[in-house]
Amino acid sequence: MGRSLLEQRIIEEVRKYIPSVRKHIEENTFDQRYVIFPCYVDGCFDQLEYDTEEERFTRISYLKGKSGTGVSIEGDEFSAHFDFEDIEHKEIDLTGIEL
Repeated sequence: MGRSLLEQRIIEEVRKYIPSVRKHIEENTFDQRYVIFPCYVDGCFDQLEYDTEEERFTRISYLKGKSGTGVSIEGDEFSAHFDFEDIEHKEIDLTGIEL
């Protein structure tokens, strides 16, 4: 099954943050296994997770409106346009995705 238009857009937007995130990773030492970096996509802070042991990005966490009443991109809603009482937490597994 392919990725939704929303997930594709989030992945493409997060790719813009990768150079600065990689620089931050190289310049710092982390004492925990997973490090979370904020990424601003369509008016919403999504989260990019980095596994320090495997040295790879593992997932992106984001919020999505449940009602489907948000602004649409060919039927799929932007992540930021929803009522905060009507949201669900979603994740994109980055296994096999080159960032």
